[in-house]
Amino acid sequence: MTTNLRAPEFRDENILPMNTSLVGDSSFEIDPEVSAISHTGVQHIGFKVSEEEFLLPMEGVREIIMLPKITYVPRSNDAIEGIIALRGEIMPVLNLRRLLGFSKGETTPATRVIILQGPNGGFGSIVDEITDVVWLQRHEIETIAQNFFSSEYKVLAGVAKIGEKMRGIVDIHQLLLILSPEGDMAQVVA
Repeated sequence: MTTNLRAPEFRDENILPMNTSLVGDSSFEIDPEVSAISHTGVQHIGFKVSEEEFLLPMEGVREIIMLPKITYVPRSNDAIEGIIALRGEIMPVLNLRRLLGFSKGETTPATRVIILQGPNGGFGSIVDEITDVVWLQRHEIETIAQNFFSSEYKVLAGVAKIGEKMRGIVDIHQLLLILSPEGDMAQVVA
């Protein structure tokens, strides 16, 4: 079942709150009418992994679904949780908790899989919770010096300060490198 999001009110001119009643829904998509509100910049989906908050550009997001049954794939990359079948398409699913070096957490009713589109098809990324939709101007995104972070954090394209929080922006292209046949954390580039 697909539920369209409506933004009842703005907390901030750049942030649309997520509808908290989505926990029981199987999936949702962003309503184009809400997305078309006069905003400039790049739209990002906000999410949590562990207690940390991150952003992902919406341009690569196909949909967001509840956590389905995931089939384990032997001898796969450590960051890959397994595969899922979504409307006839078999796709890999990344475990962002594992990828970013967080401790193993429990799934909750808020756990979601963000389905992203790559050049060779879809793939999913498990997140603990979807938080909001944010519009960012290019000047609001700061680059980060990759040489200060471990290889796990090379999947971050930059950071943005939203309110009082700094949020990492996940680079979809770096996630695709992890999924490549030769993909492993040593190949993730800055």
